[in-house]
Amino acid sequence: MKDMSMTLITRFNRLIIYILFVLLIGILYHGLVRSVTQTSIVISQWFVYTMIVAFSLVLIKDFFDDRSFYIEKKVLDLNSRDKLVDELGYQDNFNDANQDIVTALFQESFISMMIWNEEGRVVKCNDAFLKKFSYDERVEGMLLYDFISSFVDKSTFDQLIKCLLKSNQPIEKELLSRTKDNEALNIVWKHLKISDTNDGKTQFLSMGYDLTEEKNRVRQIDEMTSKDMPTNLQNRFMFEKKVKELVDEKRAFTIYLMGIDGFKTINELYGYHYGDCYLKDISESFLGMKHLMCYRGSSDKFIFVEETLDDQKIDLSVSTIKQIVRKKISLNDIDCRPTCSIGIVKCNNDKDLSQIEQDIDIALDVAKFKGKNQSVYFKEDYKNEIMKTRCIEFGIDRALEREEFILNFQPIFSISDRSYKKYEVLLRWPNNPVEGSHIGQVIDVAERTGQIIALDRYVISKTFEMLYETKFDGILTVNLSTQSFHSENLFSYLEEMIKRYHVNPSLVQFEITEYSVVKNMEKTRFYMNQMKSLGFKISLDDFGTDYSSLNYLSKLPFDSLKIDKSYIDHISTSKADFAIVKCLVNLAYELGLETIAEGIEHEEQLLILDNLGCHSGQGYLISKPLPQKILLNTMTPGS
Repeated sequence: MKDMSMTLITRFNRLIIYILFVLLIGILYHGLVRSVTQTSIVISQWFVYTMIVAFSLVLIKDFFDDRSFYIEKKVLDLNSRDKLVDELGYQDNFNDANQDIVTALFQESFISMMIWNEEGRVVKCNDAFLKKFSYDERVEGMLLYDFISSFVDKSTFDQLIKCLLKSNQPIEKELLSRTKDNEALNIVWKHLKISDTNDGKTQFLSMGYDLTEEKNRVRQIDEMTSKDMPTNLQNRFMFEKKVKELVDEKRAFTIYLMGIDGFKTINELYGYHYGDCYLKDISESFLGMKHLMCYRGSSDKFIFVEETLDDQKIDLSVSTIKQIVRKKISLNDIDCRPTCSIGIVKCNNDKDLSQIEQDIDIALDVAKFKGKNQSVYFKEDYKNEIMKTRCIEFGIDRALEREEFILNFQPIFSISDRSYKKYEVLLRWPNNPVEGSHIGQVIDVAERTGQIIALDRYVISKTFEMLYETKFDGILTVNLSTQSFHSENLFSYLEEMIKRYHVNPSLVQFEITEYSVVKNMEKTRFYMNQMKSLGFKISLDDFGTDYSSLNYLSKLPFDSLKIDKSYIDHISTSKADFAIVKCLVNLAYELGLETIAEGIEHEEQLLILDNLGCHSGQGYLISKPLPQKILLNTMTPGS
């Protein structure tokens, strides 16, 4: 193409020169005609004609020369192409080269490949296939079905062949395949028709990509997101998924929500490692309950689902759950037999997931409220109980703000002469918005919501205010909750009260429970020493219940201990309770502690306690709690 362009340019230049030359000859001829003779004119004309003919011949020669050049060039091009075709062998040799490339790709590919025929027999496999499936070359001739037998029905392969024969489009499908070593692999196979053989049968190519490792990783992630690692139970997410499935399929079922009674105490007494071992142990037993699906809720809560509405089966399941929880577990010489509370909800396609979760939480709350080791069926009326609890919770904040709480005082008297020496400060709420609820329920709600610290400080403040304003010289004992006792700023708050009201701290004695003591022994000793350094006295309340231990009693700076009412109730009829009270009084005497007996309601109890040497007591036998006004008017210390 380049040569052709150059030739055209040359011819065009020559044509321009020729035209210019003719014009020049014409101009010269015109000039000579005017100035020369007739003979000269004839000579000039022949000269001009001769030059024109000469140049015309030159142009004609150039034209034929160029044409010969093009023809010769074309011939050379055709000869070169024919020669190249001859060298490549044209169609046959071209296919042979292509076949070599395909063969190389087949053998060297990292993807498992095999060629098989309409009979389902393997014709050829590449090295990647042989390595992946642990076979040698003798696999050729085997039935393709043998690689995936027991996983996929043979009719699946028959259908695959029919589809491949009818369509030229590849078919891709994931199949569970088996190696020679009987290992199951998740393989994505892509099948396509490739050629027809000499006998008229079609061959197919199958390419397999191994997804086994990816599937395993996904499976591990699923297990992590669906299971609770410490217990190996399925988690709440899987519970919700199961409930949605049952609701969508309109299947009847029952849900149990179980909470271990006092599990927080177990962790705090013996350590979280002990609690985790216990949960793992009972979870293994839960997994053995084939008729129940078990899920880990949160902390100490477990959820069970059973496809039944039969009351007898439900009662049997509840009994089994309680037995498992109650089973004895020993670790580091510590034995534990906790109880559990269970909320039960029957579901008969009339509730959605959110309603079910709300109802089961309410049922468990009611069970726990009734005491330990209780099981409760959900009732719509229980929603009213929850509303009452919420009403108390909101009412506490309002009552604190408006100072609606008042103080009552129950005398602590000397058993020997019945004179009043101390007074226990008790909280009362005259304007309680929930009819029928007592102050114990209010305190229970406050402890669950964390409002108990604000209530304790309200009582402390009002106690100091009374001592300051009335100049009362008796000793007032104030109950201090576990949360308040272990709050970090209790010491600074007590210092603030002393400075504000200028009250002698020796007139105030704080009562703390055994649970407050055993929660953290080192902190307990530190906090008690801080309070004692300010001049306060400290009494151990309800001694003899749940966590009694001579170890902490001998190491902590108590001034007195209260013997729990449960022992005083039967001191006159039970030899065991009498013996326990006698030992406690003697123990306190040896430790230099004052003893106070709670709940004295009969003269016989008072007489026995006097004979045992108990110092003080309180109870309805002598006086019920008194309002501040009556106390100040009628009950003078020492009367």
